[in-house]
Amino acid sequence: MDSTFPKKLWIALTRPFVVTAYKLRNAKRDRKNLPYVWKTPGQMLSLDLSYYEAESEDFELNKSFVDDLIPARDAALSRTNKLTVFNLIVLATLAADFFRSG
Repeated sequence: MDSTFPKKLWIALTRPFVVTAYKLRNAKRDRKNLPYVWKTPGQMLSLDLSYYEAESEDFELNKSFVDDLIPARDAALSRTNKLTVFNLIVLATLAADFFRSG
C-alpha cells in the first residue's frame, strides 16, 4: 500500500470543509467592505441624488425631474406586462398544438 493513499484520502475528506470555510471567510471580509444598506427606494434615490454633481447649468438632475419620469416608466411597464401575457398565450397555444394527440 502506498503511503500517499492516506494523505489523498485525508485531503478528499477535508477538502469540502476547507473550501467552505475559505468561501465563508471571504464573504465575511466582503461584507465588511460593502455592508448591506436597507433603505426604501425613495431613500436610495435621495442618496443617489445627493452624490450627483451637475456638469453644466443647462441640465439639473433632481427629485422633481425623476418624479416626472414616473408616468413614462409606469406606461412602459404596463405595455411590457401586456406583451408578456400575449407572448405566454401564444406560447401556450403553440405548445398545445405541438403536444396534442391525434
